[in-house]
Amino acid sequence: MNYVKHNSKHYRHISQVHQYSCGVASIRMAGLYMNGQDPGGVVVKRVINAAEDAAAGQSQGHLINNVGPHNFDTSGISINTTVKALNSLWPRKKWTHSAGDAGLGVLRNAKPSNPMLVAFKLRSTLTYDTRGKHLVVAVETYDTPEADRMDEDERTVVLLDPAKKQNAGTMDTYLGMYTSSTYITGSAVAVIHATT
Repeated sequence: MNYVKHNSKHYRHISQVHQYSCGVASIRMAGLYMNGQDPGGVVVKRVINAAEDAAAGQSQGHLINNVGPHNFDTSGISINTTVKALNSLWPRKKWTHSAGDAGLGVLRNAKPSNPMLVAFKLRSTLTYDTRGKHLVVAVETYDTPEADRMDEDERTVVLLDPAKKQNAGTMDTYLGMYTSSTYITGSAVAVIHATT
């Protein structure tokens, strides 16, 4: 396990192993923050396979387009599959997702004991990606000094990106960084969170 730094704080971090395994790493980090236990990549992939099997109406033998097990070198997982996997691993939390402004509003409740996954949109020109999202983990929010001075509802969201092994980033720096990216837009399309 690695640690990344934001301001003077260190956060536990798990890197993605495959090009499209940001969902696997993000689910593992959610477990680490919720209860201090990483379920491990093998377990998370097994749960993802079961969720995709159920969605495809298959009872056993995970298949994607009838070509074999999910290959995280060629495709990621959908938001619905991520929610199903989280509910399988931690059913008492009752996971769901919120889109748009509602999702961004939910982010104000992110904290280490209540991590959330944020899905950013991949640029549509990347035809090789069948899922179109990049998942990161929101682990904490705090008021900015400007918000206190100006009496505004502005909060800084600390994000852990499984594709980056450097410092943790804030939502503002993250959006700015990805706005100019070739691969990812600065558009957060959904927030995956627990309702209880």
